[in-house]
Amino acid sequence: MIARGAVKGALHTEDLDDILSCLDDPDSFIQDVEKAVSKFDERDVSSGLFDLGLSFSALAKGIKDCDSDTTEREIIIFKEMIRSFLEPKSLSIKAGKSFTVNGVDIYK
Repeated sequence: MIARGAVKGALHTEDLDDILSCLDDPDSFIQDVEKAVSKFDERDVSSGLFDLGLSFSALAKGIKDCDSDTTEREIIIFKEMIRSFLEPKSLSIKAGKSFTVNGVDIYK
């Protein structure tokens, strides 16, 4: 579900199954994502985000290699998202600065 959300948000497609077919080992990718998500349950958010970034890096390579419907701009956005996951502390700080309360930016 997390992988589908990331693909939909960055690549504007819901067809994760087609993208998984681009990977050499889609089962390994799914296991890696599940392992990363399990770290959230263990309250190890930083490691979970980092591991998601690693998993999505493999997905990005597969997309670039075989999905002709994905634009270069979408791949760039996806890779920017991956970089954020690989730097979870920076991502947390950025997210913290973007908090709103009742639709109002509380930092303005």
